[in-house]
Amino acid sequence: MNVLCFSPFPERIGDCFLATEDLVEFLCQPPTLEAVSVRGPAIIVNYGCPYIYHSDVLQRYSVINLHISLLPWNRGPHPNLWSWIDGTPKGVTIHYIDDGIDSGDIIAQREVVLDETETLRTCQDRLLCAADRLFAEQWKLIREGRATRREQPLGGSSHCVEDTRLFKARLPPDISLDELAVGRLKLFRSNGKKFG
Repeated sequence: MNVLCFSPFPERIGDCFLATEDLVEFLCQPPTLEAVSVRGPAIIVNYGCPYIYHSDVLQRYSVINLHISLLPWNRGPHPNLWSWIDGTPKGVTIHYIDDGIDSGDIIAQREVVLDETETLRTCQDRLLCAADRLFAEQWKLIREGRATRREQPLGGSSHCVEDTRLFKARLPPDISLDELAVGRLKLFRSNGKKFG
């Protein structure tokens, strides 16, 4: 099977494609119709590329995404950060990409237990590892068209790049978010309000 994977870290899931003898090309660029159609993939996998897929691509190709949050919580960028600030469940989700932001039907999910003494960086690493494992378990079903598909539950939360920028602007300049113990982030709980 010809697979196109938009990801900055091919080493994380490349073995999954080798195990099923798929031909895969990794890119990390905007997924334009031209970039996709010239390669003719049977399926597109997105993992860690922050680009929006336009409807012309979504109408022609099946696109799945590996997202490091337990959807419907923390749709959008920086889900690890927002799960701690908002006090929402932590985990990983594989879902279909639709015209919304991380709002497509869910293929598989896994809750991940993280400790408040960890840093954002160590939490991110653990979430990525959980996403890697979940993808390895699901890839054969996905590629064969046998993966489960269910609508996302109502509710949840979402954030945008601007939310993160406003949050970071509130922090003292000497604080590195990557090294901050995540338990301290609950001091900034937004309670569903936007930062600003």
